[in-house]
Amino acid sequence: ILLDEPLTVIDPQQKWHLRRKLKQLRERFKVTMIYVTHDQHEALTFADQVTVMNMGEALQTGSPQELHDNPQAPFVGYFIGSPGMNIFPAFIKDNRVWAGDFHMPMPADASSEDDLKIGIRPEFVRLSATQQDGWMECVVQTVYMTGSSIILDLCGRGLEFKVRTPETSTYQAGDTVWALFPQAVTKIYVNDRAVSVEKKETPV
Repeated sequence: ILLDEPLTVIDPQQKWHLRRKLKQLRERFKVTMIYVTHDQHEALTFADQVTVMNMGEALQTGSPQELHDNPQAPFVGYFIGSPGMNIFPAFIKDNRVWAGDFHMPMPADASSEDDLKIGIRPEFVRLSATQQDGWMECVVQTVYMTGSSIILDLCGRGLEFKVRTPETSTYQAGDTVWALFPQAVTKIYVNDRAVSVEKKETPV
């Protein structure tokens, strides 16, 4: 069954009801549904497998969790998630990949001629109100209340990025904080495709 944005102009409450009915019909009749939508929340809550497309190209197919945790292209990382992945233009210096003053090991197949990016999801950034060795000193620029969490705009070490924190956090604009990008969940993209690097923590 092919469905092309069937719930786009439906009232939000009715949309949840109809989406549940569609899932019940799919499970009852054991049919495959191909469901086209521009709404990431709709795709991630409705589908077992999601394909993210951009400009006619299928960038990645996987479960909602796979697309969130391991985006294979910057567009997937930025499109999936709210807010989307922090994406930084990067460059090679001293055999490492740099974004601002943050750096990671250089992938074996990367060169200075490539288009390089570093990405990390706001919810994967670690944050501390006290100084930590090897962490980046940053200043809170803006605080956004979202109900279930708080989004911070941070600036430091040549980078501007977002961090998702629990709703109980007490950070305020102007606060100095320390941030860490764990390498296990920080991505390097070479020509808009994720590449593997040695996973170990190194000071920034």
